[in-house]
Amino acid sequence: MKFNYTTKDIVTIVVVSVIFGIIGAGWGFVWNIAFAVPAIGASFASAISFVWFVAPLVSFYLIRKPGVALFTQLLAGIVAILAGHPAGVVVYGWYVIEAVTAEAGFAVFRYRNWGLPAMLLAGFLQAFEYAWGLYYFQIYNYGFAAWFWPWVAMFATAWLAGPIGLTIGRALGRTGLYTLGEAAT
Repeated sequence: MKFNYTTKDIVTIVVVSVIFGIIGAGWGFVWNIAFAVPAIGASFASAISFVWFVAPLVSFYLIRKPGVALFTQLLAGIVAILAGHPAGVVVYGWYVIEAVTAEAGFAVFRYRNWGLPAMLLAGFLQAFEYAWGLYYFQIYNYGFAAWFWPWVAMFATAWLAGPIGLTIGRALGRTGLYTLGEAAT
């Protein structure tokens, strides 16, 4: 495995990270508002959490090299903090763990599969990490109800982040700005 990134790869990582970091910061406010809705808030907030997990999937689809998902999510976390994520610096811990789990999903396929199975696995691993954290930090506040949210988060995130990341990656690939085969060589 080589980490020989071209200038085009680095620019792609930065652009995807900045875009999704800003979206992630804004989505933090949406998530907080959704979580505050009585009765359905926590389940709905869990279902819409997939937005934070799309950046590494898109960048890996475009660049197809080891470490891309990791670097993209780490940089997106910094951008989210600078853009004013409501959780502040604490959110970076989540971004770090999401970066590692996304990278692990692609490593399982030895970085040779960038189709739906790889995207779903990377999305599922990120969702699993997120769901565990959601359960761990909410069980004391919500008791039995907190058992349900991680399952919603896991399935919604995995089944939304993977296909959405793949769709965005394919759409960007069709623009001609990035020749999808060249990154894999």
